[in-house]
Amino acid sequence: MLLPWNKLQKKCLFGVLLLSFIVLPNGVEAQGFPPPGPPPSHDGHHRPPFNPQQFRQKFERFVTKRAGLTAKEAKAFYPQFHMMKDQERDIRSKIRRILHRAQSDRLKPADSQRMLREVLRLRRQENELVQRAYEGFARILPADKLMRVMDADRAFGREMFRQGPHHEPPASSGAKMSPHR
Repeated sequence: MLLPWNKLQKKCLFGVLLLSFIVLPNGVEAQGFPPPGPPPSHDGHHRPPFNPQQFRQKFERFVTKRAGLTAKEAKAFYPQFHMMKDQERDIRSKIRRILHRAQSDRLKPADSQRMLREVLRLRRQENELVQRAYEGFARILPADKLMRVMDADRAFGREMFRQGPHHEPPASSGAKMSPHR
């Protein structure tokens, strides 16, 4: 006669567990634990999702001011620049995927050799892409402005890294930043 009692115990235990999973999350939140979701930013507020268009606008404002581009130069330059960056990002993503697959302990030496050749081929492709792009940029911008764009691109990346992904970079005064800051 123990068999029906065991079934009843199991049903009761299952019911209690199910009920606790339904009630517990609401009780935990009421006790001061943070609700599930993205972590709050440093100021306690939730961060908005990344907006690539807004990021590009910040980048263009920063670089245009710092490099002293005219509106006509910026209009001709940025579409080509962003296209090059998108292609560069695509190549780097392929390299990261290969390197991630290479983490496997079960790789044969022939597989590793093939992956290495592919990474090197992609790196050459990336270098050729950048070289062709900058040769094209030189037809749009004078060399001095192109050098300032390169410096501003690097400075923008440093500022974004320092400040986090959702902060406005400081207004550029046009002065050069120290490379060791």
